Amino acid sequence: MFVAFELRQVAAPELPAAEYVVLRGGKVFDASLPLWEQGVRWAMPASELRWHAPAAQPCDWQAELYRESQREVGRCLAQWGGRWALPDVRRGWLEVSVPTARDWQALAGMLVPAAAGWIRGGVAAHPLLAGWVARAGEALGLRVWGEGAAAGCCWVAPPEQTAAAWASFPLSAVPASLADRARWRQFHWARVGEVPGLAERLARVPLPSAPAPPLLRVERRWAEPLFVGLQPLWGELAQELATVLRSGKWVAKGLRIIWEPESAPPCVWRRQWPMGTQEAAALRLRLLSLVPPSAGPPVRVAIEVDALEAAPDPQRHWWGSTAVRAAASAAASSAASSSSSLDRWESVRERRLAMWDPWRVAAQ
Repeated sequence: MFVAFELRQVAAPELPAAEYVVLRGGKVFDASLPLWEQGVRWAMPASELRWHAPAAQPCDWQAELYRESQREVGRCLAQWGGRWALPDVRRGWLEVSVPTARDWQALAGMLVPAAAGWIRGGVAAHPLLAGWVARAGEALGLRVWGEGAAAGCCWVAPPEQTAAAWASFPLSAVPASLADRARWRQFHWARVGEVPGLAERLARVPLPSAPAPPLLRVERRWAEPLFVGLQPLWGELAQELATVLRSGKWVAKGLRIIWEPESAPPCVWRRQWPMGTQEAAALRLRLLSLVPPSAGPPVRVAIEVDALEAAPDPQRHWWGSTAVRAAASAAASSAASSSSSLDRWESVRERRLAMWDPWRVAAQ
Protein backbone atom coordinates (compact mmCIF):
# COMPACT_ATOMS: atom_id res chain seq x y z
CA MET A 1 0.00 0.00 0.00
CA PHE A 2 1.04 3.59 -0.60
CA VAL A 3 0.52 6.67 1.54
CA ALA A 4 0.33 9.96 -0.38
CA PHE A 5 0.30 13.37 1.26
CA GLU A 6 -0.19 17.03 0.41
CA LEU A 7 1.32 19.93 2.35
CA ARG A 8 0.22 23.54 2.69
CA GLN A 9 2.07 26.51 4.14
CA VAL A 10 5.40 24.82 3.58
CA ALA A 11 7.76 26.20 6.21
CA ALA A 12 9.66 29.23 4.93
CA PRO A 13 11.05 31.33 7.80
CA GLU A 14 11.82 34.40 5.67
CA LEU A 15 8.21 34.86 4.53
CA PRO A 16 5.99 37.29 6.40
CA ALA A 17 3.91 35.92 9.24
CA ALA A 18 0.73 37.57 7.94
CA GLU A 19 -1.33 36.37 4.99
CA TYR A 20 0.97 35.75 2.04
CA VAL A 21 0.82 34.06 -1.35
CA VAL A 22 3.90 32.64 -3.08
CA LEU A 23 3.67 33.05 -6.86
CA ARG A 24 5.65 30.98 -9.34
CA GLY A 25 5.23 31.71 -13.02
CA GLY A 26 2.21 33.92 -12.32
CA LYS A 27 0.34 31.16 -10.45
CA VAL A 28 -0.12 30.24 -6.79
CA PHE A 29 2.59 27.93 -5.50
CA ASP A 30 1.84 28.16 -1.77
CA ALA A 31 -0.03 30.34 0.69
CA SER A 32 -0.62 30.85 4.39
CA LEU A 33 -3.30 28.72 6.01
CA PRO A 34 -6.06 31.37 6.40
CA LEU A 35 -6.08 32.01 2.65
CA TRP A 36 -6.99 28.43 1.76
CA GLU A 37 -10.30 28.87 3.56
CA GLN A 38 -10.98 31.93 1.37
CA GLY A 39 -10.77 29.89 -1.84
CA VAL A 40 -7.08 30.08 -2.78
CA ARG A 41 -5.93 26.95 -4.63
CA TRP A 42 -2.76 25.63 -6.20
CA ALA A 43 -2.02 26.96 -9.69
CA MET A 44 -4.62 29.71 -9.35
CA PRO A 45 -3.71 32.66 -11.64
CA ALA A 46 -2.48 35.73 -9.84
CA SER A 47 -5.23 37.79 -11.49
CA GLU A 48 -7.89 35.88 -9.53
CA LEU A 49 -6.38 36.64 -6.12
CA ARG A 50 -8.14 40.00 -5.99
CA TRP A 51 -11.49 38.17 -5.74
CA HIS A 52 -10.42 35.57 -3.16
CA ALA A 53 -7.70 37.24 -1.10
CA PRO A 54 -7.42 40.97 -1.84
CA ALA A 55 -5.36 41.61 1.31
CA ALA A 56 -2.81 38.86 0.62
CA GLN A 57 0.81 39.90 0.28
CA PRO A 58 2.32 38.41 -2.93
CA CYS A 59 5.83 36.95 -2.75
CA ASP A 60 7.96 35.64 -5.58
CA TRP A 61 9.00 32.00 -5.50
CA GLN A 62 12.60 31.57 -4.37
CA ALA A 63 14.32 28.22 -4.38
CA GLU A 64 16.36 28.95 -1.26
CA LEU A 65 13.18 29.46 0.79
CA TYR A 66 12.07 25.87 0.17
CA ARG A 67 15.42 24.09 -0.02
CA GLU A 68 15.58 23.31 3.70
CA SER A 69 11.91 22.25 3.79
CA GLN A 70 12.48 19.85 0.92
CA ARG A 71 15.48 18.32 2.68
CA GLU A 72 13.48 17.96 5.89
CA VAL A 73 10.62 16.18 4.11
CA GLY A 74 13.11 13.91 2.34
CA ARG A 75 14.79 13.00 5.63
CA CYS A 76 11.42 12.12 7.17
CA LEU A 77 10.46 9.88 4.24
CA ALA A 78 13.86 8.16 4.17
CA GLN A 79 13.45 7.10 7.81
CA TRP A 80 10.64 4.72 6.83
CA GLY A 81 13.05 2.54 4.88
CA GLY A 82 10.77 1.83 1.90
CA ARG A 83 10.25 3.34 -1.52
CA TRP A 84 9.29 6.98 -1.58
CA ALA A 85 9.09 9.90 -3.97
CA LEU A 86 8.97 13.67 -3.59
CA PRO A 87 8.14 15.14 -7.01
CA ASP A 88 7.35 18.46 -5.35
CA VAL A 89 8.09 19.95 -1.95
CA ARG A 90 4.30 20.16 -1.45
CA ARG A 91 3.42 16.54 -2.27
CA GLY A 92 4.86 13.04 -2.21
CA TRP A 93 4.25 9.40 -1.30
CA LEU A 94 5.86 6.48 0.48
CA GLU A 95 5.30 2.73 0.49
CA VAL A 96 4.13 1.00 3.68
CA SER A 97 3.29 -2.71 3.64
CA VAL A 98 0.32 -2.53 6.01
CA PRO A 99 -0.33 1.11 6.94
CA THR A 100 -2.31 1.88 10.07
CA ALA A 101 -3.71 4.98 11.70
CA ARG A 102 -0.65 5.10 13.94
CA ASP A 103 1.63 5.20 10.91
CA TRP A 104 -0.28 8.16 9.55
CA GLN A 105 -0.17 9.96 12.90
CA ALA A 106 3.59 9.39 13.06
CA LEU A 107 4.12 10.72 9.53
CA ALA A 108 1.90 13.74 10.09
CA GLY A 109 3.64 14.47 13.38
CA MET A 110 7.03 14.43 11.65
CA LEU A 111 6.01 16.80 8.85
CA VAL A 112 3.79 19.21 10.82
CA PRO A 113 4.95 21.68 12.01
CA ALA A 114 8.58 20.86 11.10
CA ALA A 115 8.06 21.26 7.35
CA ALA A 116 4.49 22.53 6.84
CA GLY A 117 1.49 23.95 8.62
CA TRP A 118 -1.13 21.51 7.27
CA ILE A 119 -1.20 18.01 5.82
CA ARG A 120 -3.73 15.78 4.09
CA GLY A 121 -3.23 12.17 3.04
CA GLY A 122 -4.59 9.21 1.15
CA VAL A 123 -3.96 5.46 1.27
CA ALA A 124 -4.44 3.21 -1.76
CA ALA A 125 -2.87 0.32 -3.66
CA HIS A 126 -1.11 2.65 -6.15
CA PRO A 127 0.68 5.96 -5.49
CA LEU A 128 -1.22 7.69 -8.29
CA LEU A 129 -4.52 6.55 -6.82
CA ALA A 130 -3.39 7.45 -3.30
CA GLY A 131 -2.87 11.05 -4.38
CA TRP A 132 -6.40 11.15 -5.80
CA VAL A 133 -7.84 9.62 -2.63
CA ALA A 134 -6.16 12.37 -0.61
CA ARG A 135 -8.09 14.97 -2.59
CA ALA A 136 -11.42 13.24 -3.23
CA GLY A 137 -11.64 10.85 -0.29
CA GLU A 138 -14.36 12.84 1.44
CA ALA A 139 -16.49 13.01 -1.73
CA LEU A 140 -16.01 9.27 -2.31
CA GLY A 141 -17.22 8.47 1.21
CA LEU A 142 -14.07 6.62 2.23
CA ARG A 143 -12.92 5.79 5.72
CA VAL A 144 -10.86 8.51 7.39
CA TRP A 145 -8.01 8.53 9.89
CA GLY A 146 -7.44 11.43 12.26
CA GLU A 147 -10.63 13.34 11.50
CA GLY A 148 -10.59 16.61 13.40
CA ALA A 149 -6.93 16.21 14.40
CA ALA A 150 -4.66 19.24 14.32
CA ALA A 151 -2.03 17.46 12.23
CA GLY A 152 -4.43 16.51 9.43
CA CYS A 153 -6.62 13.65 8.25
CA CYS A 154 -6.09 10.77 5.82
CA TRP A 155 -8.63 8.88 3.70
CA VAL A 156 -8.27 5.17 3.06
CA ALA A 157 -9.31 3.20 -0.03
CA PRO A 158 -9.37 -0.51 0.97
CA PRO A 159 -9.00 -3.20 -1.72
CA GLU A 160 -12.76 -3.65 -2.04
CA GLN A 161 -13.16 0.06 -2.91
CA THR A 162 -10.16 0.36 -5.22
CA ALA A 163 -12.20 -0.20 -8.38
CA ALA A 164 -14.66 2.56 -7.49
CA ALA A 165 -11.82 4.95 -6.68
CA TRP A 166 -10.12 4.24 -10.03
CA ALA A 167 -13.41 4.80 -11.84
CA SER A 168 -13.67 8.34 -10.46
CA PHE A 169 -10.05 9.24 -11.28
CA PRO A 170 -9.91 12.21 -13.75
CA LEU A 171 -8.30 11.54 -17.10
CA SER A 172 -6.59 14.94 -16.98
CA ALA A 173 -4.29 13.61 -14.24
CA VAL A 174 -3.38 10.37 -16.04
CA PRO A 175 0.15 10.23 -17.53
CA ALA A 176 -0.71 9.38 -21.14
CA SER A 177 0.41 10.03 -24.69
CA LEU A 178 -1.02 12.75 -26.91
CA ALA A 179 -2.70 10.13 -29.09
CA ASP A 180 -4.55 8.65 -26.12
CA ARG A 181 -5.66 12.08 -24.94
CA ALA A 182 -6.94 12.94 -28.42
CA ARG A 183 -8.93 9.71 -28.52
CA TRP A 184 -10.42 10.40 -25.10
CA ARG A 185 -11.49 13.87 -26.16
CA GLN A 186 -13.04 12.41 -29.28
CA PHE A 187 -15.28 10.16 -27.18
CA HIS A 188 -15.87 12.89 -24.54
CA TRP A 189 -14.43 10.72 -21.78
CA ALA A 190 -13.50 12.46 -18.53
CA ARG A 191 -12.97 9.62 -15.99
CA VAL A 192 -10.85 6.49 -15.92
CA GLY A 193 -13.93 4.34 -15.46
CA GLU A 194 -15.22 5.41 -18.87
CA VAL A 195 -12.16 4.06 -20.71
CA PRO A 196 -12.29 0.26 -21.05
CA GLY A 197 -9.34 -1.46 -19.39
CA LEU A 198 -7.55 1.75 -18.37
CA ALA A 199 -7.89 1.14 -14.61
CA GLU A 200 -6.22 -2.27 -14.89
CA ARG A 201 -3.45 -0.81 -17.04
CA LEU A 202 -2.76 2.02 -14.60
CA ALA A 203 -2.64 -0.38 -11.67
CA ARG A 204 0.22 -2.26 -13.38
CA VAL A 205 2.28 0.80 -14.26
CA PRO A 206 5.11 1.30 -11.73
CA LEU A 207 5.98 4.85 -10.79
CA PRO A 208 9.59 5.91 -10.25
CA SER A 209 10.61 6.23 -6.62
CA ALA A 210 13.30 8.84 -7.14
CA PRO A 211 13.42 12.01 -5.04
CA ALA A 212 12.69 15.38 -6.53
CA PRO A 213 15.29 16.92 -8.86
CA PRO A 214 17.89 18.96 -6.98
CA LEU A 215 17.82 22.73 -6.86
CA LEU A 216 20.87 23.70 -8.93
CA ARG A 217 22.33 27.14 -8.30
CA VAL A 218 25.54 29.08 -8.99
CA GLU A 219 26.26 32.46 -7.43
CA ARG A 220 28.83 35.28 -7.35
CA ARG A 221 29.17 38.10 -4.79
CA TRP A 222 31.35 41.20 -4.78
CA ALA A 223 32.18 43.77 -2.12
CA GLU A 224 31.69 46.59 -4.64
CA PRO A 225 29.48 46.89 -7.73
CA LEU A 226 30.87 45.12 -10.76
CA PHE A 227 31.30 47.67 -13.55
CA VAL A 228 33.65 45.69 -15.82
CA GLY A 229 34.19 42.02 -16.53
CA LEU A 230 30.60 40.97 -17.16
CA GLN A 231 31.34 39.17 -20.43
CA PRO A 232 33.90 36.76 -18.90
CA LEU A 233 31.53 36.31 -15.95
CA TRP A 234 28.78 34.81 -18.12
CA GLY A 235 31.22 32.31 -19.57
CA GLU A 236 32.41 31.26 -16.11
CA LEU A 237 28.89 30.87 -14.74
CA ALA A 238 27.72 28.94 -17.81
CA GLN A 239 30.70 26.60 -17.60
CA GLU A 240 30.16 26.00 -13.89
CA LEU A 241 26.46 25.34 -14.43
CA ALA A 242 27.20 22.98 -17.34
CA THR A 243 29.63 21.01 -15.16
CA VAL A 244 26.99 20.59 -12.45
CA LEU A 245 24.38 19.49 -15.00
CA ARG A 246 26.68 16.91 -16.59
CA SER A 247 27.69 15.46 -13.22
CA GLY A 248 24.05 14.88 -12.33
CA LYS A 249 22.99 13.85 -15.87
CA TRP A 250 20.48 16.69 -16.14
CA VAL A 251 19.49 19.18 -18.81
CA ALA A 252 18.17 22.66 -18.05
CA LYS A 253 14.98 23.83 -19.77
CA GLY A 254 14.45 26.96 -17.69
CA LEU A 255 16.80 29.50 -16.13
CA ARG A 256 16.25 32.12 -13.47
CA ILE A 257 18.64 35.04 -12.86
CA ILE A 258 18.65 37.04 -9.62
CA TRP A 259 20.40 40.35 -10.22
CA GLU A 260 21.04 42.40 -7.07
CA PRO A 261 22.31 46.00 -7.48
CA GLU A 262 23.92 47.91 -4.63
CA SER A 263 21.16 50.39 -3.85
CA ALA A 264 18.06 48.87 -5.45
CA PRO A 265 15.86 45.82 -4.89
CA PRO A 266 16.91 42.59 -6.63
CA CYS A 267 15.68 41.98 -10.17
CA VAL A 268 14.52 38.53 -11.24
CA TRP A 269 14.40 37.33 -14.85
CA ARG A 270 13.27 33.87 -15.85
CA ARG A 271 12.46 31.99 -19.02
CA GLN A 272 11.84 28.44 -20.23
CA TRP A 273 12.84 26.95 -23.58
CA PRO A 274 11.30 24.00 -25.47
CA MET A 275 14.56 22.05 -25.46
CA GLY A 276 16.85 21.45 -22.52
CA THR A 277 20.62 21.75 -22.71
CA GLN A 278 23.76 21.12 -20.67
CA GLU A 279 26.22 22.77 -23.08
CA ALA A 280 28.13 25.76 -21.73
CA ALA A 281 27.89 27.72 -25.00
CA ALA A 282 24.09 27.33 -25.19
CA LEU A 283 23.70 28.22 -21.51
CA ARG A 284 25.81 31.36 -22.00
CA LEU A 285 23.63 32.52 -24.89
CA ARG A 286 20.48 31.92 -22.87
CA LEU A 287 21.86 33.91 -19.95
CA LEU A 288 22.77 36.81 -22.22
CA SER A 289 19.26 36.80 -23.71
CA LEU A 290 17.73 37.19 -20.24
CA VAL A 291 19.70 40.18 -18.94
CA PRO A 292 18.53 43.52 -20.38
CA PRO A 293 21.15 46.09 -21.41
CA SER A 294 19.76 48.56 -18.88
CA ALA A 295 20.72 46.41 -15.90
CA GLY A 296 22.95 48.28 -13.49
CA PRO A 297 26.21 46.99 -12.01
CA PRO A 298 25.46 44.15 -9.57
CA VAL A 299 26.91 43.16 -6.22
CA ARG A 300 25.39 39.66 -6.44
CA VAL A 301 24.37 37.45 -9.36
CA ALA A 302 22.67 34.08 -8.82
CA ILE A 303 21.57 31.65 -11.51
CA GLU A 304 19.07 28.88 -10.78
CA VAL A 305 17.74 26.10 -12.96
CA ASP A 306 13.98 26.59 -13.08
CA ALA A 307 13.09 23.35 -14.91
CA LEU A 308 15.20 20.20 -14.82
CA GLU A 309 14.89 17.09 -16.98
CA ALA A 310 16.90 13.89 -17.14
CA ALA A 311 19.51 14.00 -19.88
CA PRO A 312 18.69 11.75 -22.86
CA ASP A 313 20.67 8.61 -23.49
CA PRO A 314 23.86 9.48 -25.46
CA GLN A 315 23.16 6.49 -27.70
CA ARG A 316 20.33 8.42 -29.34
CA HIS A 317 22.84 10.86 -30.81
CA TRP A 318 25.23 8.29 -32.25
CA TRP A 319 23.64 8.34 -35.70
CA GLY A 320 22.73 12.00 -35.97
CA SER A 321 25.98 13.23 -37.55
CA THR A 322 26.05 10.31 -40.00
CA ALA A 323 22.59 11.16 -41.32
CA VAL A 324 23.45 14.84 -41.69
CA ARG A 325 26.64 14.09 -43.60
CA ALA A 326 24.79 11.68 -45.84
CA ALA A 327 22.09 14.25 -46.59
CA ALA A 328 24.70 16.94 -47.37
CA SER A 329 26.63 14.66 -49.70
CA ALA A 330 23.39 13.65 -51.41
CA ALA A 331 22.57 17.31 -52.05
CA ALA A 332 26.06 17.94 -53.48
CA SER A 333 25.90 14.92 -55.74
CA SER A 334 22.45 15.92 -57.01
CA ALA A 335 23.76 19.36 -57.97
CA ALA A 336 26.57 17.83 -60.00
CA SER A 337 24.44 15.14 -61.59
CA SER A 338 22.26 15.26 -64.65
CA SER A 339 19.16 17.45 -64.57
CA SER A 340 16.92 14.67 -65.75
CA SER A 341 13.78 13.95 -63.77
CA LEU A 342 14.95 10.42 -62.98
CA ASP A 343 18.23 11.67 -61.49
CA ARG A 344 16.40 14.29 -59.44
CA TRP A 345 13.94 11.71 -58.15
CA GLU A 346 16.75 9.34 -57.14
CA SER A 347 18.55 12.17 -55.38
CA VAL A 348 15.51 13.03 -53.28
CA ARG A 349 14.95 9.36 -52.54
CA GLU A 350 18.55 8.86 -51.41
CA ARG A 351 18.42 11.99 -49.27
CA ARG A 352 15.28 10.84 -47.48
CA LEU A 353 16.63 7.36 -46.91
CA ALA A 354 19.84 8.75 -45.48
CA MET A 355 17.90 10.56 -42.77
CA TRP A 356 16.74 7.35 -41.12
CA ASP A 357 19.21 4.69 -42.34
CA PRO A 358 22.60 5.40 -40.68
CA TRP A 359 24.28 2.51 -42.51
CA ARG A 360 23.33 3.69 -45.99
CA VAL A 361 26.45 4.61 -47.93
CA ALA A 362 25.03 4.80 -51.46
CA ALA A 363 24.32 8.54 -51.07
CA GLN A 364 27.86 9.25 -49.96
